[in-house]
Amino acid sequence: MPECNICAKKLKFLKNTTIQGPTGEYPAKDYECLDHGLFTIPEKPISEIWPWIKKDIEKAKAITL
Repeated sequence: MPECNICAKKLKFLKNTTIQGPTGEYPAKDYECLDHGLFTIPEKPISEIWPWIKKDIEKAKAITL
């Protein structure tokens, strides 16, 4: 079970859903943290859904080093 990325408490599963990507919809799951609200987590890694994000993250790491 995933954890809240704010408080690290276990998230409660709510339902299966989808998110919109550049080439269509991708399966995802909605979870809830009682303190911090709704989280939608895709089943595929974000870098597979939006491949350019990985390049942007690498650029940001290079700038901050």
